[in-house]
Amino acid sequence: ALMIHSMQTCNCNVPEIWLQMLEKMTEYVGCSSWRGNVSMEFGDDDEGKILDLQGGEINHLQYIMQLCSLVLKIPYQYTFQHPVNETVCWLFTDEEIGDMRRMEPLPISDACCFKEGGNTFLRDGQDRVLIGIDHAALGFGSIAAHGHADVLSFQMMVDGKMLFADPGTYIYHCDLPFRNLFRKTEIHNTLCIDGRNQSEMLGAFLWGRKAKCTLENYSVDNNIVRLEASHDGYAPVRHQRVFEWEHSNLKLRIKDGITEAVPWCATLLLDPDCEAYMDGDMIQIRIGENSCCVNINTPVGLVGIEDAWFSPCYGKKMRTKAIKIKGNSKMLEVELHLFLKDL
Repeated sequence: ALMIHSMQTCNCNVPEIWLQMLEKMTEYVGCSSWRGNVSMEFGDDDEGKILDLQGGEINHLQYIMQLCSLVLKIPYQYTFQHPVNETVCWLFTDEEIGDMRRMEPLPISDACCFKEGGNTFLRDGQDRVLIGIDHAALGFGSIAAHGHADVLSFQMMVDGKMLFADPGTYIYHCDLPFRNLFRKTEIHNTLCIDGRNQSEMLGAFLWGRKAKCTLENYSVDNNIVRLEASHDGYAPVRHQRVFEWEHSNLKLRIKDGITEAVPWCATLLLDPDCEAYMDGDMIQIRIGENSCCVNINTPVGLVGIEDAWFSPCYGKKMRTKAIKIKGNSKMLEVELHLFLKDL
């Protein structure tokens, strides 16, 4: 975006394919964020920046969306409801920013499936709930750099606060055991078989054997969005996961199927601000004034709430809780039912 803006300012020709790619990237960032304020991320994030003329604590997501909106001349939803970043004010004129603010914002769909990129984002119609699902290839390029062994994991955000969280990055160097921990399958919101990782870690950024994920079906039928995908990370055993999002009732059903009856553990990693407790056969979770009921609809061996790790930003880790569901059957069905306080 900075390069294209520099070229536009100098009246250089910008290839149309570059603008198309930047538009697709910006669409993804908008779809993967809650009201243009909080982003939902999979894999590594070291919070690196190229240009910052403001300094201090800034919302990098808002800056990126404002910069790309002005470069592309597309007013993405929520982007200019936030204060304009100082860097953006130096790069564009008051007239350009004012024109963008007066334009009708481009709405974000309640169901966005990036089939090639491998992420899907779902909303509830009022933009209070954001769900992210990972059915992507592992990492970047041939060595899968910056990837995590998190195929078919998901995240859920309610009113801008994380409920079911991605563990984060924590660190790249200096502490290899923790570097590996935050990339392991068992700490992500997916199914872990026999304590194994879906893909093989060979170094801090290097992977060997890689799980291959296949998107089998994606459909939007009236009130229900359905996504089916599977991967071969536990070959010869194959793991399939089906997500069904019923947004009018705020219910997310997750159905796991594996081709052999082997020991497995399903994780639901909670944000540190969540409170969770067992309530008979159910698990109740509170996040602020909202809550979520976790119902397990198939027989399992053991259900518990355990200590886990979470990284809110690069270089920092803290304790949190994780719901662990263990068994050795071929199927698991979990229903997550949200209860939101009226605003």
